[in-house]
Amino acid sequence: MTLSKWIWLFIGGGFGTWLRFWISGWGLFNAYRLPVATWTVNLVASLILGYFGMAYQKHPDQIWMYYFIMVGFCGSLSTFSTFSAENLAILNRAEFGMLALYIIGSVISCLLAFRLGQLLYT
Repeated sequence: MTLSKWIWLFIGGGFGTWLRFWISGWGLFNAYRLPVATWTVNLVASLILGYFGMAYQKHPDQIWMYYFIMVGFCGSLSTFSTFSAENLAILNRAEFGMLALYIIGSVISCLLAFRLGQLLYT
């Protein structure tokens, strides 16, 4: 991998990490007993990834999109491992309705956001 690709990856990852940290600081989990911050970043990352995935398919010469946005930014912003840990915490509290709502709601809304990102590009 060339140095420019590493630089795009590094900068994109830095921005994604910063945004993830900032959104996590909202403290929305305590307000709603649902990990809204993680849901938000997964939704935003899915939307952006859908959009730029389509853009990159049409413009594969724009390699910065892949490394900066798709891998760096979205990869560091979206946190499926945190999603899993939060689901386990909800399960440990025996809040089965909340668990189902979070899992199903997150998957469906992120799939829809990804598709919306694709449609917004076209």
